[in-house]
Amino acid sequence: ALRAMPSDARLGLLVYGHRRARDCRDIELVSPIGADDAGRLAAQIRGLQPRGETPIAAAIEQAARSFAPLRGQQNSIVLVTDGVEECKGDPCAAARAVRAAGLDLKVSIVGFTLGARERQAIECVARETGGAYYDAADAQALTNALTQVRQQVTQAPPAPAAMPVPQPPARVNILARANGGELLAAPSIIWAVVHDGKEDQDSNFQVGQEAVFAFRGEQPYTFDTFTTLVTATDPINLREFELLAGDDGPTGTFRSIGVFTAQNLQLLRTPYQEFRFPPVTARYLKVRLVSNHGRAGNWVALREMQLFGEPAVGPAAATAEIRRAPPARSDILAQAAGGELLAAPSVIWGKLHDGKEDQDSNFQVGQEAVFAFRGEQPHTFDTFTILVTETDPANLREFELLAGDEGPAGAFRSIGVFSVQNLQLLRTPYQEFRFAPVTARYLKVKLVSNHGRSGNWIALREFRLFGRLADGVAAPTAVPVRPPAPARTNILAQAAGGELLAAPSAIWAQMNDGKEEGNSNFRVGQEAVFAFRGEQPHAFDTFATLVTETDSANLREFELLVGDDGPTGAFRSIGVFAVQNVRLARTPYQEFTFAPVTARYLKVRLVSNHGRGGDWVVLREMQVFGQPAAGAVAAAPATARPATATRINILGQANGGELLAAPAPVWAKVNDGKDESDSNFRVGQEGVFAFRDERPHTFHTFATLVVESDAANLREFELLVADESPAGPFRSIGAFAAQNLRLHRTPYQEFTFAPVTAKYLKVKLVSNHGRSGGWVALREFQVFGAPAAR
Repeated sequence: ALRAMPSDARLGLLVYGHRRARDCRDIELVSPIGADDAGRLAAQIRGLQPRGETPIAAAIEQAARSFAPLRGQQNSIVLVTDGVEECKGDPCAAARAVRAAGLDLKVSIVGFTLGARERQAIECVARETGGAYYDAADAQALTNALTQVRQQVTQAPPAPAAMPVPQPPARVNILARANGGELLAAPSIIWAVVHDGKEDQDSNFQVGQEAVFAFRGEQPYTFDTFTTLVTATDPINLREFELLAGDDGPTGTFRSIGVFTAQNLQLLRTPYQEFRFPPVTARYLKVRLVSNHGRAGNWVALREMQLFGEPAVGPAAATAEIRRAPPARSDILAQAAGGELLAAPSVIWGKLHDGKEDQDSNFQVGQEAVFAFRGEQPHTFDTFTILVTETDPANLREFELLAGDEGPAGAFRSIGVFSVQNLQLLRTPYQEFRFAPVTARYLKVKLVSNHGRSGNWIALREFRLFGRLADGVAAPTAVPVRPPAPARTNILAQAAGGELLAAPSAIWAQMNDGKEEGNSNFRVGQEAVFAFRGEQPHAFDTFATLVTETDSANLREFELLVGDDGPTGAFRSIGVFAVQNVRLARTPYQEFTFAPVTARYLKVRLVSNHGRGGDWVVLREMQVFGQPAAGAVAAAPATARPATATRINILGQANGGELLAAPAPVWAKVNDGKDESDSNFRVGQEGVFAFRDERPHTFHTFATLVVESDAANLREFELLVADESPAGPFRSIGAFAAQNLRLHRTPYQEFTFAPVTAKYLKVKLVSNHGRSGGWVALREFQVFGAPAAR
């Protein structure tokens, strides 16, 4: 049938169900009308493999769009099918829509091996459009039916009687600049060439781009015909495009008119290809570029576009109007107006309200910042704007605005989530977002997404917020000078006598040395104990920690505890506190206040970070503000601690201490004076020691060496004594608990008890600090005493 087609017949091929199973959207215009000859179409058909569903209604609708620029010619669709609609479409309704569109289009059907009921389901398509239905029961009948179709669709229409050719009615191109059409938003200014009336070409457009046009005075117009200029076949020519209409401004809501297909050829009567649709009334038209005709790189060449219509309410509505200047508004976010950045991931956020309009792309999805208005006074506002000067996948897409009254770390309520168009507005490059008036002291801006840039980076320029001082609030005459904070003493600082007493490692000493450097070798769950000057009781109500930038390893939650019984004594909790993962702009120290507390020691426990894997935590300087408690004896600055009284380690091998019984020889390492570690001890093991010459000694203190935190460190142990022999009987002195941290005055943790006199000492290992397998790491043991009186 294809071979017999006349040479002047222009053919096209649309196929469905040929690529994917169970996909009703698998419809493809394989060859636009006039793009290929009959031989090439036959080759394409021979290569097809049936795989999918039968979306007859959707296929008819898509095929019909190809005839929009061919109105008035002898147009036909031939549908060849061996089944009925399978995708919940309505073929009869699709046929009625074809007839209503006025495309002079007949749809003929070749039903291959269809039964009577199946035929009835789709025969209406031919009847509604003036086409014919052909039955084909086998291969020969299919060939005969296709031959009849060829004859029917290529039969020349009867010659019309001689009569004057009517002239088309005059139409107005309401998109033309000469007729008041205006480009409002586009990826770049080159879009202005498509409605300037010059018909020159530019190829610097891309698939996916879109632009918004307004009609004269932004008045509503009714239109039903769009045209685009095509002067030659070229793979860069526009193929598919979508038209959308709107009434809410260039960044408002748009509704789709339809997706249309331009032919890759020049029409000889007129080079403008025409696309008709049911009349639409709107203030704005959006044109979206969907595809080209195969050019790599997604570049698209465009020439002049036209839109034919008329004012929606008569000619008076289209008279040129003078656009009034917007009312004077105050940007309350601007630094020049007293707007202040209070909290942000980094200092670059200060660029967004400095009035300079320069760009920085070092922002990221998920970041947020808090701004205050002049004097932190409540202001009422209803409009936020953001500067967009060009299309860029790194541009901000969605953001959330939140308002608060309790400070940068307080509660915030959402104003809404807003979407930024990835294009430049031509009248002003600021995109505007309005909302119901809000009264608040602080504004938080949260970045939700970009326009597809990998790595979640975001490019931002200037922000603006329009409003005024809230009713009833006295306006300051100038930006108030903030009085200096009252003098406070950081009683945790080393320079003020603060001292690290116990910690998992020595790096904790960096937290109160005044140098403010960061260290990331802390872990969730660690804790450290500090003393104030002279271990005297101090009264305090404020703790501060330094945060200089946003980091997933930054400390999030921590607990403060206080005590009076030494670094290994009892502690009581002040509370658990949450650190914001931002840098405060006035001071990078985040402060946490609580009811005044009086104590000799402060314990800091790390509870969580801001999501960093591995539980690592970054810490910088810590501060505690307070003063010596009433009645405390103030220690002189930098008083030298007196030397510890002379004591004898009666367990040391050098002093006659001897290992008599143990599970393994490694136990001899715990009293050899060398301080090295061995982890080949186990929970439940015990060793028996004798003092010099197995003579009775009197003692009251046991010490164990802990140089760092480790899950294998000894936690609980029991001491027992005997007098008769290394085999006992033994009596218990008591069970003791070692802290999983390093004491910084001396790494030996001491345990005192009532004086005991005995010849033998047994040490029993009860538990570790969580190491699996029951392994225990031990270093040196010490026992302080003297030979018993005879």
